[in-house]
Amino acid sequence: MNLDSAPPGQPVTLDHPDVTGAKARRLAEMGLRSGSTVTPLYRTAGGGRVVGVGATRVAVARTVLARMGLHGRG
Repeated sequence: MNLDSAPPGQPVTLDHPDVTGAKARRLAEMGLRSGSTVTPLYRTAGGGRVVGVGATRVAVARTVLARMGLHGRG
């Protein structure tokens, strides 16, 4: 399972994202790094998703969501 298909409102733990370089650094700066617990919230008009990272809300594109696996999920 990846972050794109995670159920809304349920906290999940991120695995290593399938991205490298500047994109991986940017995700880490926003708190989206391996081992982080995040809460998928609602979909954006473009198919992305708003994700809760602590008290912060981050909008993530669908293509990036699909590259972010989850710990302990099929």
